[in-house]
Amino acid sequence: MRYYDLQYLTEPDLWNRYLYRSNEWGRMAWGAPNVMSSLLQAFRVSGDLAYLRRFVSAADFALSRTDQARGIADWAGDSLADWSSTRYTTDKTSRLRHIVHVGLIGLPLLDYCELVRANPSLSGEPFWQERAGRYLDAVRVAVSAHAEAWVSSESDPLQITQPNEGYYRFVRCSPIWCDGINLPFNQQNKMGTLLLKLARLTGEVSYRNQAAHLGRVMIRHLEPDGEGLKWTYWWGKGKEGWARGEGLSCNTVEYAGYKNYDSSGYATMELEFLLALHGDDLCTGPPKLDRFLTTLTNDCWARRTDPPLFELDRRQVAQ
Repeated sequence: MRYYDLQYLTEPDLWNRYLYRSNEWGRMAWGAPNVMSSLLQAFRVSGDLAYLRRFVSAADFALSRTDQARGIADWAGDSLADWSSTRYTTDKTSRLRHIVHVGLIGLPLLDYCELVRANPSLSGEPFWQERAGRYLDAVRVAVSAHAEAWVSSESDPLQITQPNEGYYRFVRCSPIWCDGINLPFNQQNKMGTLLLKLARLTGEVSYRNQAAHLGRVMIRHLEPDGEGLKWTYWWGKGKEGWARGEGLSCNTVEYAGYKNYDSSGYATMELEFLLALHGDDLCTGPPKLDRFLTTLTNDCWARRTDPPLFELDRRQVAQ
């Protein structure tokens, strides 16, 4: 823990750089959650409430930076309890709410809820319990803000699903170059992991069903790669492309498709989802757990250049 404290708790500039930022360019979504998750893990290891207090400070700040809390609106004029950004938009001034950002920011909030629920010394204290309820409600609201982007196989305008599958897409005519097109794997699978946690915390079957639909899409596109697995960054129309006459996108009338395989950085997000599916008994049939773990340890972690803050072996992941 000494390395962690020196690295994160005694360097205010580094701390503020990752946690206390707006989401104007997606900096909150892609920076804060990793540090927030590490604070929860530091508490699990040490039992020191100082880490949990720092987490609550960061989580409260994240909720204070939603569009609704700030009094700003997205490209469609909606001011919702979600984190819009000008990053990736076609004009760099319009604000777009990204599904992946909800998954990224929401996951440590739900991890906190699970931690409080499982720990009697926390669940019995009004302060920690009240925050758990607040964070759970916030995540549910943020997820519901993207209901328009959900597509099931029963009504699939892109015709890229099989029965009992589903996906998220960029809302048609929204200010992004690939509007109307399905999300890449990493973006919708991050939401899939969030949906599974919501299902466990709330008992609502609809969240679990959505995650299962996303999982079937992911599993269908996995390819053997030695003892591990590989898959492309995108799938569906994003991978295969679309023609001018299809009229699928307002901003890009035709596209050749992006067929490259996924990078190790994004692959960890997809493996996180696959392992969560396996833990909830939703990952049926091949591939088996060993292939997930081999891909994670050999193809993702082996490429890290920074020292891990906490050692984790294959047996811990399997649990």
